[in-house]
Amino acid sequence: MPGDTELYASAPADLKRYALQRVASWHPDLITLVRLWDVDTVQPLTLRSHVPAVAWQPTHVSVICDAVHAMSPAPGLGADTALRDAQVLGAELVAAAAGVKPLLSAIAGYERAMRADGHDAVRASASAGERLVGHRSLPE
Repeated sequence: MPGDTELYASAPADLKRYALQRVASWHPDLITLVRLWDVDTVQPLTLRSHVPAVAWQPTHVSVICDAVHAMSPAPGLGADTALRDAQVLGAELVAAAAGVKPLLSAIAGYERAMRADGHDAVRASASAGERLVGHRSLPE
C-alpha cells in the first residue's frame, strides 16, 4: 500500500485505478461501484486506529465511541461498538440513578467494559483492515 505522501500526491484518476486494483478480487457488484465513481470526487483518506488506552481514574466526565476507540471502518464494527458502549453506559447510569451504586462506581464499571470491548473491536477491525484493504497492523 502506498504511503500517505504518495497517495496525497496522486491524481484522482490514479487513485481510482489503484482502488480498482485493490478490489479486483471482490464481488463484481462492488467492483462496479468503484468503476462508477465520478473521478472528480476521488480523494485519499487516511484512516487511523487508536491503540486501546490503559485504565484511568473515573470522573464525572467519560468518553464513548470513537473518542476512545477509533478504528478502521473495514469490518463495520464502529457502529456496533458505539451501540454496545451506549447500552453499557445506560445500564450503569440507571443503576446509579436507582441508588444501586454510586455514580463514579457506575462510570468506572462502564469504562472497564468499554475498554475491554473496545480493545477487542479495535484489534478485530485492524486485523480485518489488514486482510481486506492492506491497512498497517497495530503495534502489540
